[in-house]
Amino acid sequence: MHNFKTAQRVAPRSCAPHRQQGVSLIEVLVAMLLVAFGMAAMAGMLVYSVNANTNSGNRAMATMMAMEYAEQLRANPNELNQSSPAYARNDTNTYSNLYKAGGRTPPSIGIQCEYPACTSTSLATLEKAEFLKRLKLTLPAGDFVLNKVSNTQADLWILWMENSGATNNKANEGGLDGCPGSVTSIDAANRPRCLYMRVTL
Repeated sequence: MHNFKTAQRVAPRSCAPHRQQGVSLIEVLVAMLLVAFGMAAMAGMLVYSVNANTNSGNRAMATMMAMEYAEQLRANPNELNQSSPAYARNDTNTYSNLYKAGGRTPPSIGIQCEYPACTSTSLATLEKAEFLKRLKLTLPAGDFVLNKVSNTQADLWILWMENSGATNNKANEGGLDGCPGSVTSIDAANRPRCLYMRVTL
């Protein structure tokens, strides 16, 4: 007997043209619009993150500066016994101009305090001028307020201008800083940030 191989039947190819599947122009435009919205949101978050990080660094620096000035008061306790100690500072006009260019200019120091002519008052005057200059150089529009409470205590506030990109409503947030009245009376849009410290000798 002979074995016959069954011929494999091959389906005939269709001559009909294939429909190519692709993306329409409207779909491309919609996709580009969604990507643009996403990138805009990411850009806003990036700006907020950078400003928040900068403001956090400013607050840490303000804390260090407040501790420095407190140590200067403790090293010269006799000056706080005066009715108007030279360490004190409360200039409303200066604070209201902090957001302007003049509020960011470091002051010149022409005060000298040399032994034996250096007194507790002249030393305090020199240290206050040097401290204010360091604040201007360290913090954006840095400044400070110091009010005498008693012969052994004083209220100290360190001021600086915060980056507005990380602030939603400075009028509502201003109460969180515990700023003195000379600062909270300033227009909220131009109000500086405050760091408060009670100094005890």
